Amino acid sequence: MECGGEDLDSPRRGTEWRWDDLFIWRDGVSTRVTSDGGENTFNKIMEDKYSLWFSPDGEYLAFLRYNETGIPASILPRYMAGQEVAPPHPDEKIFKYTKPGDKLPIVTFHLLEVNNPSVARKVDIQTYTQIIWSLPSGNSRVVRGRNATDGWLDRFLAKLFWLDVPGLSTPSYLDILDHSGWAHIYLYPVAGGEPIALTSGNWEVTTIYSIDIKRGLVYYQSTERDSTERHIFSVSLDGKTKNSLVDITKEGYYDASFFPGGGYYILSYRGPNLPWQELRSTSPDTPIRVIDDNASLKKKLSEYDLPKISWSTLKHPDGYELNFMERLPPKFRKGVKYPVLFYIYGGPGSQETAKTFRQTIDIYSYLGSDPELEYIVVTVDNRGTGFKGRKFRSLVTGQLGKLEAEDQIAIWGWSYGGYLTGKVLELDSGVFSLGIMTAPVTD
Repeated sequence: MECGGEDLDSPRRGTEWRWDDLFIWRDGVSTRVTSDGGENTFNKIMEDKYSLWFSPDGEYLAFLRYNETGIPASILPRYMAGQEVAPPHPDEKIFKYTKPGDKLPIVTFHLLEVNNPSVARKVDIQTYTQIIWSLPSGNSRVVRGRNATDGWLDRFLAKLFWLDVPGLSTPSYLDILDHSGWAHIYLYPVAGGEPIALTSGNWEVTTIYSIDIKRGLVYYQSTERDSTERHIFSVSLDGKTKNSLVDITKEGYYDASFFPGGGYYILSYRGPNLPWQELRSTSPDTPIRVIDDNASLKKKLSEYDLPKISWSTLKHPDGYELNFMERLPPKFRKGVKYPVLFYIYGGPGSQETAKTFRQTIDIYSYLGSDPELEYIVVTVDNRGTGFKGRKFRSLVTGQLGKLEAEDQIAIWGWSYGGYLTGKVLELDSGVFSLGIMTAPVTD
């Protein structure tokens, strides 16, 4: 829809946005919910679809309010503003944009009843990272908060799993949090109280796939074998019984997609060898049929002489182990001097050394395979990256770009990797003589 000559978000559940306020549209009648929107106050971000949350029954609406008073304005030239032909002179758009050292927007959380929208109640919570209606009725919500100096509050799950099953003393929900320093599954009573840890250990749960209510099982993916790998497991709701759905003795990167109820699932092997997919049953856990074995891709790849890829770890002087991946020219010879390219990303919580399938025809294969180039391409997951526990990924708190640069002769990075490339060159260690920055996240 359009309003005031500008395109706005599509309506969701009968709500519309005009300029900076919220309206409820019901039975052909528009009711204004907020009235403080203006130049500095926004009831949700116009282009953000994720700062409004309707309860499942549609009776409540939670939303964020942004106050940008005191934030400096910036001017952005717009060379095309919806015209079919570019105008001779660009248009100018003035908007608030924070830079290092500037004041940040003040964000507040509000809740209103859709049937009585005259009052939007402010809920005083210091920090917001995720807001989810936890019960089918929508009369409860989950708001996470953490008061600590050792890092930040991570959002591990895009959705929570609501449980109301026989055997549980109270309605509960499942979530992934790093209370122990490692991301694990916890069963939380909705009414409050101490959570029950369903998994534990010096490894991390990366996602929850599904819950089999009848059998009382939770299906999840984790790094239990190695931080660069992913295997699929099930655990009982009391946390006492755990089983692997794949061979945990072999390296691999597995993913899965479960049918509702968890009776069947599609198992996807993503590396390090040739990927494949198959349909499996969970009761008993047996394969039903192969969906794709990529036989044609295997035949095609045999026509190419691609780099040899290996994974390992190196010991940092401070005692930390860093994962690295190395691509060697197909005709690599020991004792011969080769040019080396370090490709990095290195952003907080990221991972570039995962053991997924890498034998693809890309720039790295070209650099390593071309007889006139024969580059060694190395990727290192520096301190601050993910899946090695909260302590490891939180080392960069308050000092982005410092430790990552020390952990990284040419170097290239994109986005945060471009930023790190600049920090590495700024460090001037004498190791790197060339850096290439693509779309660096920098001011």
